[in-house]
This record gives sequence, structure tokens and C-alpha cells, in this order.
Amino acid sequence: EQPRTKGAIEPCNTKIKIKNKLSSSGGTARITSSVMSKFSSIRQLIKFVDLLVFEQLKGRVTKLMRVAERSDAMLAVYPGKGTRFQRHIDNTAGDGRVLTVLVYLNTDWEEQNGGALRVFGSQTRESSQTAVDVYPECGRLAMFFADEVPHEVRPTQASRHAVTVWYYDETLRKDAVSVANENAASAAGAVPSGAMGMGIDTQAKQEASQFMYSVLAPPEEPTQEGCGSARPTKRDIEAVGYAVTKLSQGARRVVAGILGAPSDEHFLEAVNGLTPDSLFALRQKLRRMGM
Repeated sequence: EQPRTKGAIEPCNTKIKIKNKLSSSGGTARITSSVMSKFSSIRQLIKFVDLLVFEQLKGRVTKLMRVAERSDAMLAVYPGKGTRFQRHIDNTAGDGRVLTVLVYLNTDWEEQNGGALRVFGSQTRESSQTAVDVYPECGRLAMFFADEVPHEVRPTQASRHAVTVWYYDETLRKDAVSVANENAASAAGAVPSGAMGMGIDTQAKQEASQFMYSVLAPPEEPTQEGCGSARPTKRDIEAVGYAVTKLSQGARRVVAGILGAPSDEHFLEAVNGLTPDSLFALRQKLRRMGM
């Protein structure tokens, strides 16, 4: 069994996965080992994809020669009704993913249903290639470099299912984990000057670190076929507000210090005044700072 991907550099953070549980309106869900134990066809599918990557591609493609692990697979459902996903690159956070593999599960798919994966030329290599549309026909496999290739999902007029798996470069992955751990330790240790001597303990620092990385400044949010820089919604604002109410006073002080707020009160006022645009801007700023 391949190692799972968890923590600050997981490609699909927990909050978003919970929010996007599969329903009649679509969404995404991680295919866990318990799920695969119940569905032998899914287990066989992932096994064959692993064999393709580890046994065939790894020894032939220079960029994949250090591939050593993968993420859990993710099932994405588009419910039709014109649903789509904007152009993006899966890995812009430097988390070690180098290959995206998609397998489509749509029987009798017709081009009039739309829903094509539109793949553009790599942004890091010289390429004059025009965009290519790949229709999600059952059994079709598509793959591209996760940190180079822009792609999007065109408007979909019928229910569309796809399984996505990401593969990691061993060296880049270890570097990303190391940086994430260092940033987590730095965030946990950031205590505002006004709180010195006021009994902020290790537990409060850890609580603040968890808040920063899972709620306020998570990794780039997952898409239904990758990771992009989707803008926060009102639901995200509500999630931040709710998480703040669960913070201990010590953790709030730590977070306030990280954000430069002079006091708990100023921090809470700022949270109450958040909008989707201001939360997006804050997250972008924190990511540029390495959080």
C-alpha cells in the first residue's frame, strides 16, 4: 500500500473534502483503503495505474525517475448543468507532485455532453502546441506533469466521473515536508509581544498552528481534477469564524501575534469583517510568506 498524504501539504485538505462530500450536486471524495477493500474494481484500477507509473514510466521518463509514492486516489463527480473548472496548474505550491493521472468512468459518453479536459502546453518548457481536448470516455486515461501543465474542465452537460491520482518525486517531497514542518514550528512558536509572560503553553501554540494550516492558510484548495487557487466562498468565511470560536484564549493570542493584530479584540474584529476577497488576499499573502 502506498503512503498516504496528510498534513499541511496534502493536495486536498480535510476541510474542503468534507465540504465537497459527494451528493446529487457533485463534489469530490478521497478513495480510502476501506473503500477499496469493498470494491475490487477500484482496487484493481489503482493497482494497474501504479504498475504503469512505477514499472513502465519511472524508468523511461527523466522527470519521473525519483517517483516513490502517490496520494490517495480521489473521485470527482460533475453533475452536469454546465459545471466546469477554470484553467489551473495542479501543483503551484511546490509540494512534490510531479505527475497527475486521470481515469474516466463515463460509459457511452458523447462529445455533445462537453466536459472535455482541455490541456495546454507546458509553461516551463518551450511549446507551440495548441490546446488539446480530451473527452472523458470510459476507460480513457490522461496524464500530465502536475507542476507544469495548465488544464481546465470544459462545461459539462451530463454526469461526469473521474478518478485522480498524484505521484510524488521523492526528493521534492522530502524537501516539501521539511519546509512544512519548519513553518509549522515557526508558526507554533510565534507569540505576540503583548502575551509574553501570560502563560501561553505549548498546547496553545500547537492549537494555533493547526488553525493556521487547516483553516486560515491551508494549502491551495483542491479542485475536482486538481489543485487551483479557487476563491473562498461565504461558506469558507463561516468556517473560519466557527473555528475561531473554538480557539482557546492562548491560541487566539498566538494567531493574533502571527497576523500582527495588537490584541485579541482586534483579531476578532478582523475575523468578523472578513469577506471572500479579503480572505483570498490574506491567504495569498500568508502563502508568499511560506505558510
